[in-house]
Amino acid sequence: MATRPGRRRGLPIYLLLIAVGMAALAWTAHDYAHSPARLIARASDIARKTTRTIAEAIDSEAREVMAQVQALGEGLESGTLSRDGLESAFREQLASNPDLFGAGVSFAPLDSPARDLFSPYWSRQAGGIVRIQVETAYDYSQPDDPSPGGIRTNWYHEPMARGFAWAEPNYGTVGGTVTITYGERVRVANEAGREAIVFGDFSVGRLRRILSGFRVGDTGYASLISDGGVLIAHPNPGLPGWRIDDLLEGDPILQIVSEAARLETTDPIEVDHGRRSHHIRVDRIPSTGWLLATVFERGEIVPTAHSERRARTSILLSALPLVVGALGIAYPSRRERAWVLALAISALFVTGIGLEWCWSLRFPERATDDTPVYDHISTDAVLARLLPTGPRRVGEGPHEIGRRIPTGIFVQSAKFHGAYNVAVTGYIWQRSDDAEFPGIVLPEAEQVTMTPVAAGEEYIRWYFEADLRQSFDYSTYPIDRESIWIRMWPGALDEDVTLVPDFRAYDSMDPQLKPGLEEDFVLEGWECIGTHFSYRSNSYRVDFGDPSYAAHNERPELYFNIDVQRKFIGPFISDLMPMIVVVILLFAILMIQTRRDEEGLLGFSASTVLSYCSGLFFVLIISHVYVRQKLAVPQIIYVEWFYFTMYGLLLLVSLNAIRFARGACTPRFGVAETECLTLAYWPLTLGTLFLLTLLKFL
Repeated sequence: MATRPGRRRGLPIYLLLIAVGMAALAWTAHDYAHSPARLIARASDIARKTTRTIAEAIDSEAREVMAQVQALGEGLESGTLSRDGLESAFREQLASNPDLFGAGVSFAPLDSPARDLFSPYWSRQAGGIVRIQVETAYDYSQPDDPSPGGIRTNWYHEPMARGFAWAEPNYGTVGGTVTITYGERVRVANEAGREAIVFGDFSVGRLRRILSGFRVGDTGYASLISDGGVLIAHPNPGLPGWRIDDLLEGDPILQIVSEAARLETTDPIEVDHGRRSHHIRVDRIPSTGWLLATVFERGEIVPTAHSERRARTSILLSALPLVVGALGIAYPSRRERAWVLALAISALFVTGIGLEWCWSLRFPERATDDTPVYDHISTDAVLARLLPTGPRRVGEGPHEIGRRIPTGIFVQSAKFHGAYNVAVTGYIWQRSDDAEFPGIVLPEAEQVTMTPVAAGEEYIRWYFEADLRQSFDYSTYPIDRESIWIRMWPGALDEDVTLVPDFRAYDSMDPQLKPGLEEDFVLEGWECIGTHFSYRSNSYRVDFGDPSYAAHNERPELYFNIDVQRKFIGPFISDLMPMIVVVILLFAILMIQTRRDEEGLLGFSASTVLSYCSGLFFVLIISHVYVRQKLAVPQIIYVEWFYFTMYGLLLLVSLNAIRFARGACTPRFGVAETECLTLAYWPLTLGTLFLLTLLKFL
């Protein structure tokens, strides 16, 4: 049987579509299979470059301190500096170099009864640069005593023995903080060649501020370890000065870093514990020999959610030309082929819309202004970044600067009152070692009741009922995920008080186990999928009446978040089902529009079709208005594009009825014009909705 000419002309096109589809499908599948490895490699490269950048910054700061100490030492060795000129020289050096926390000179004792210990030391204090005579506080020539409460003199003995050295970190008795000291041995020309140590201090607070200035993801962090295994800098301000071996128990990250330091490896290390995965990089600081360790949360440097959705969508789109080409060859009849292609393409679009909805819920994007925390280390890391100055050792009165109050919450119930109001009930508590509690303020509560229900020497607990006013993002309704957050301020609004999660009160902080939430928690129309604590920085640009109050500028505030996902069945029946019925009825109108001059439009007239479309329009507009009133949104949301598409279809069917009634229809490509519109109806409608879905969710 001979092949029809039209089929012969179309065969190369269908074969080309098959080839293009197969090539696209093979490429996207290959890309998807190798995407995890590529993302991990990219993340590893980012981690490597970030670690190298931090190491170079620390090295530059350390070299600057070394250069300043060397300059002072050269003055003593050349004779340009004498005891009388030390005051102005050291003050000038400190004033012009913010890297130095303190600097001084310590003369070696004389071999005579008059040992002539002399060690002036200048350091930065709250009142400015202060001079302290170290020899009046303790005998720095005595052997170093690293025992608890012992006098540390390694800053003097190590450079004296080696010529120059970075001493192990220690708490400076006279400086009042943990410092790292660089010292050089010199011979003082004006003292008959007497040996002395010129030294400069690098404060741990300064190093911590430098490290916190680099973004290691959101909850990642960088830490420094001395060549002798002493922790120099860490997000937890209480750890510097401790030997890392004393901190290994209970901290798997420090165990890995310690092992990496022992093996002298700079290869990346992957650590998985629980549902979290860390990527660790280590590097050496050339000028000091310190070990720099950067700990990244892999999920923060590997954009899996967005890339996963895009990769899967690419595979779906690559299947379209393959299906069209295969069906074009399989069905020789032009009319049969047209209907099969229309149905197949429509089915692909419906599948694509459904899959995009599923992928959007499965791989959600996290809010950029929300930084979740799951343990003490991530909390320290976030606060070190959001509060770069960190806590200071100034404590006048009952509160110290940088005081942290562990705060916990347990939510029993929540209920929506309108689109932006949530009524929440539950318990809030605080812990404090000194039995002083700043209290809790819920700033977003329109009405709140806090009732003390229990108290002890180290804790206090309240029962609360609050009506919270919050802004939710309904732009992807009805495929949306929201977060009900409870924002907490310290009651006194003091800048020296920071609320931190009371992690030890919870059995687990795995979000999927919903810590802090009633086990039988029910929220009408929503499904709870997880809970977590987080921090956000909010700036109020006001001092609340106190000119000395500075915490209003980018203050990190504690949030407890309840992540909820809308149950689809409700919006499907109330909002989508009317549109599905309308779109089917419009298709039925197109199907029965067959021309018969003596009988009109099979019993219909153009005016009948117009009135029919008008009735459907009122059904849609009432449903549309109900959605906008229910959500009270200022912007156009996702489901509204479905309504706009329906309005366009109503207009198209109405115009087609008028054109058809006037007899202006002509055959095209061997198919009646009305049948062309009927064939294109479902691909056009569903293709438009699929395109709008891609634009919204990708």
